[in-house]
Amino acid sequence: MRLNVQDSEIAAYSRVMEAPAETADGFTFRTALCAFGLGLFMMPGILYLNLVVGASLGPAGPWVAVILFMEVMRRARQVVRQQELFILLTMAGLMMSSPFSGLLWNQYLVQSPFLQAMGISDKIPRWVAPPASSESYALRTFFHRDWLLPIGLISLSLVLANVDQFGLGLALYYLTAKVERLPFPMAPVNAMGTVALAESPETKGGWKWPAFSTGAALGIVWGGLYLGVPILSELITGVSFQLFPIPWWETSPITERFLQAVPTGIAFDLTLFMLGLVIPFWAAVGGFLGVLFAVAANPFLFRAGILKTWMPGMDTVQTQFANSVDFYFSFGLGISFSVALIGIYQAVGALVQSRLQSRSGGAQSDGDSLMQRFRTYRKGIWLGGCIYLASSLCYGVLIRTLVPEFPVGFLVIYALVYVPILSYISARLIGITGRGITIPFVNEATLLLSGIRGIAVWFAPLGGMTQTHEGGAGTFRVMELTGTRFRSMVWARVTALPVILVFSLVASQMIWRMGEVPSEAYPFARKMWQLNAQNSAILWSSTLGGESLFRNAWNPTYLAAGLGSGLALAILLSGFQIPVNLFYGLIAGLGSALPHSALPVLAGALVARFVLWRRFGRDRWLRLAPVVVAGFTCGLGLSGMFCFGLVLIQKTIMALPW
Repeated sequence: MRLNVQDSEIAAYSRVMEAPAETADGFTFRTALCAFGLGLFMMPGILYLNLVVGASLGPAGPWVAVILFMEVMRRARQVVRQQELFILLTMAGLMMSSPFSGLLWNQYLVQSPFLQAMGISDKIPRWVAPPASSESYALRTFFHRDWLLPIGLISLSLVLANVDQFGLGLALYYLTAKVERLPFPMAPVNAMGTVALAESPETKGGWKWPAFSTGAALGIVWGGLYLGVPILSELITGVSFQLFPIPWWETSPITERFLQAVPTGIAFDLTLFMLGLVIPFWAAVGGFLGVLFAVAANPFLFRAGILKTWMPGMDTVQTQFANSVDFYFSFGLGISFSVALIGIYQAVGALVQSRLQSRSGGAQSDGDSLMQRFRTYRKGIWLGGCIYLASSLCYGVLIRTLVPEFPVGFLVIYALVYVPILSYISARLIGITGRGITIPFVNEATLLLSGIRGIAVWFAPLGGMTQTHEGGAGTFRVMELTGTRFRSMVWARVTALPVILVFSLVASQMIWRMGEVPSEAYPFARKMWQLNAQNSAILWSSTLGGESLFRNAWNPTYLAAGLGSGLALAILLSGFQIPVNLFYGLIAGLGSALPHSALPVLAGALVARFVLWRRFGRDRWLRLAPVVVAGFTCGLGLSGMFCFGLVLIQKTIMALPW
């Protein structure tokens, strides 16, 4: 079994740009000042918009910050380097995670009627959220003594996570990008938007800024229609009017007569279409085919008595949850395991091949050997490894403090064996194909095998111990392509962390004080949080003992069917030399079984492949697409932030006694 990982599509992405010959500092006083302003003014707006339309708007925040910074500097007649833009994007990306938004989710869990009926809400530990009897819920405030422990835990976890990811990501970057010199085909795509903004609009023959401006204009118009109309109509009349349904147009009641147990709907978010313009074509096609297969299979599964919980009249959220309990929880787990096994197989095979080439002299055509390059960069590798081990030790102490009965053996295995090895394998695969691997449900399996009872263990920060950090290697590769010095990355994280801690808490407090979360004012959160809480309850109930949702959802036969389906597809497609992105897209679509976003993504991919490739040429469009999409997210973010500003002004005025 050998997937065609080095196909022409991947090779085309890797040729988008080369690293510059010279590097420069990107962290300056003005980027630090801009980061402070970003936390003060942008974090509340992005958090608000994520509750309204979902996380698809997340990338808009950093681009909005960068474009505003660019305009201020140009009016001050200051030259802005691409290194400064990369660092600003890095800090903005860290801030957009808004860790204290988790407090909003935690307060919802405690007050969720579904979790209360399941007997879960009252068992949530105080270091996650205070009990429902706390007066902080009536006051809707996090500035209360009952929230001190949750705030402290999130703060400590954020610091440890950043140190942890930075350390192992640095070591993996030196191993894969410097020692083994893997191409990292998707890194140039991520770097192109930054390079585009550094180009002056007055540059003769420049193409990046016009492309960015075109995308920004489109994003502003779409933001006004998609975000502005519902937000401003609710602001003026008290009733939200949506030109395009958020998050999707529900069609399940229409199609249920001939598509039993199939959650159907159409997402009108143009962001999905723009995503289709930039992602690999075969990944979009594969995702759509996988979803079609699941749509066709559900009626047969219903008639066979497998999807037995579904009933006519259920909407997408209810149908998805029912199908997950009956079949897709176990089947999707098997599909995910097949992807992990195939990725490990590919990465190990490539590693063995590179070692054989090194021994035969094939890897020395550039004048040095693998071992010589390792000696050159070993200080960086050891530095990253030591940082990772120190942070892992702190994570272990924290987990044992929160859950004293947690087995130490699991923590040692994850810190010294599982995470380093799998992170390296996944980083190598990202360096070759642009796509990493994950082994699903590692946390869940650990907790089930540990034999611990109760709910508290599900909220311990075990993800800090089990999460792989291969993404850091790609980030450092993008840093290299933009010509940014390493010390700038260090100062960027050191500066961003206190800004995040302060303003994320302030933003979450501001949103909660404005009204209940979720509510009619937040259509995305109102619909999706219910589904997420129900899916989470499947696993949480597994450690309560007795009858539980997990016992109903867990089926080894369905898991084996998912695992076998994924491996069989890999064997079948490898015989036809199918592009690797088609396979991964097909597997992802097969495991999701939610078709709402597949159609707009495919539409974007088809337009890119059969219209824009012919108009601009493939290689040129691959350079244009990331810049246009970056501009679109920026324009969308500007529209959203303008709307949020009006909402904030209205809420402030309404709160005044006169």
